[in-house]
Parts: sequence; structure tokens; C-alpha cells
Amino acid sequence: MNKSKTELFTSGVGQSESNAIVGYGFSTEYSPLLAKITKSFKSWSAKLLSFAGRLELLKTVIFGTVNFWISAFVLPKGCIKEIESICSRFLWSGNIDRRGIAKVAWSTVCLSKDEGGLGLRSFVVWNQVLCLKFIWLLLSRSPSLWADWYWHTHLAEDSFWKIEPSANDSWAWRKLLDLRPLAVQFCKTTLGNGLATSFWYDVWTPLGQLSTVM
Repeated sequence: MNKSKTELFTSGVGQSESNAIVGYGFSTEYSPLLAKITKSFKSWSAKLLSFAGRLELLKTVIFGTVNFWISAFVLPKGCIKEIESICSRFLWSGNIDRRGIAKVAWSTVCLSKDEGGLGLRSFVVWNQVLCLKFIWLLLSRSPSLWADWYWHTHLAEDSFWKIEPSANDSWAWRKLLDLRPLAVQFCKTTLGNGLATSFWYDVWTPLGQLSTVM
């Protein structure tokens, strides 16, 4: 296959499979995001920006761009790791082609200033937070074509908290299911007449999910 004349579209692949596809030279669905960020950094690297200036550009332009994507998609860990690596190189040197020059770990940089960091947002944590928003859309039955499709396809007969992932499920759906232990801590069902409530799996008592305590 001629990679310069071929585009590969995938569905339901895991992180290792996605990395293998990239290793063969094919772009992924997140390549436009990485390309846009890289282009911005390269245009700025020619300018004599101070450390404070580079930090401000990260907080505004770059984080705004990434936030748009992670508001709509579950980004793979490999993609987030690559973005953070590019951001780290730009922050410390102003040149994304220079490696191994970070003075502080990126996880520390993303701490609040009170905790010794620079107040940048962790993409990993923020992606999880926005994924929890997708779970809220599902459970609240908000008017949404996306939510309606998942209810029709996956949740017509099973509780979101009970359903088991299958090999045929999309990667994004499996990632949402993986977040259930975190999401359940923030969910509570209003009982009402009980018709829309799962007795065993919804959180409608102070005990939490009855399936875990009975």
C-alpha cells in the first residue's frame, strides 16, 4: 500500500493497535490535532518569547485547541502523552525539536501554584472530567442524538452500571464503561415512581449501589 495515497479509518481498536498503525506510517484520526499544535509551536519558536510568554500561550491557545477536541472525543493515552511531550519541550526551550531539557516533570507543572506547580491543566485529568460529562448525558437522558443512539444500541435492556463490554464495542464506548467506578461516586438517582430506576445498580439509597452491599 502506498501510504502517501492511503487513508486508514478504524473503529474499536485499542491503544496497542493504534500505536501499531502509527508505527507503519499511517496517520490516525487525531493526526490533525497533533499537526495543528505542532504548526503553532513551530511558528512561535522563531519568536523570542520569554518563559512567561510561552506559559501564557500554552494556557490560552494550545489548551483551548485541545479542549475543543477532548470535549467531543476520548483521546487515547498515546495521543495525550505526545501532546504533553510537545508542550513540555516548548515550555522549557521554545523549540519542540529539542528533547530531554525539561527541568520539572509535567505532572508537577500541572499542579496548582499553591502546590508548587504552574497551574497548567492536566490533559489526562481533564479528558476524564469531560468523559464523565458524556456519562451524565446518558444517565440524565438529555435530548441528544448521541445519547439516544447509545440507549438504543447498548442500554435498551441493560443498566449502564451492569452491562459488560464486548469485543464488538467501539473503543470510545469501552473507555466510558471503564470510567464507571469513578462516575458512580458522583451519581445519585431520584427515585420518583421507580419505573426508570434500577433497583440493584442505580444509586438511590444512602448505601450506594445495592449490588455491591447485599
